[in-house]
Amino acid sequence: MSLAGSGKPVVYLAFSDETGTGDIQTQPIIVVAAVTINPDTQWNDVHSHMNRLVETLVPENQRENFEFHASKLFGKLKRGNNEALLRGLLQIPVQHRLSVTYGAIDRKGFIDQIGPTRCTSAKEQIKVMQSMAFSVCALKIDNWMRQFAPKEKLLWIADNTTSDELMKHGLKLWQKDAMFADIPTSKFEHVMDTIYFGHSHQSRGLQLADACNFVIRHHIARKAEIEPFYRLIQPIVNSSDVLFARR
Repeated sequence: MSLAGSGKPVVYLAFSDETGTGDIQTQPIIVVAAVTINPDTQWNDVHSHMNRLVETLVPENQRENFEFHASKLFGKLKRGNNEALLRGLLQIPVQHRLSVTYGAIDRKGFIDQIGPTRCTSAKEQIKVMQSMAFSVCALKIDNWMRQFAPKEKLLWIADNTTSDELMKHGLKLWQKDAMFADIPTSKFEHVMDTIYFGHSHQSRGLQLADACNFVIRHHIARKAEIEPFYRLIQPIVNSSDVLFARR
């Protein structure tokens, strides 16, 4: 994990993506995963590495608007250089000593324990679960910052989502007060301002977060075929319990 070693203030970047909001039978876990990057010491190398993969493995006529999309690469793994692209992308966090963090919610467990009393519709349930998964992820990153970059701040950039306003509300709430009254470190002290949302096709950082999210969610769901790919990021994943997990 890279530290701010130059003595000047550094604003870290967290790129996040959410997944698991489709059919509950095939996507039982909602995950918000984030990649934390030091823009001074890591961003240029990460960005260049991703572009080299495109220049090396993507046909020339497809390079200009190419987007790394993990589910599409994995879904057609044997086509062209898809497997090499996915493996190359997932090797980046470890090679460049990034931090990968996630929050996860068991959807059926949430519905059984909280959904009927708190949410009026299935869409609202998904938004609440996304916001909760984000809050767990953000809390873990804030604690990571407290340990490894205590004097620095972090700016959060997320892929577009229908739960954007609820996620912003949660961030604002925990920036003001501790999430748990008896645990002072559950207050967000490093995540600054608000959450900024963007399109993944315009951001290599969001594309990297998408890939990490994809393999983490399938790993949690115990999909054996994803394990060779999950192991590529496993050494630097800041793991988390799945909230509302059914026993």
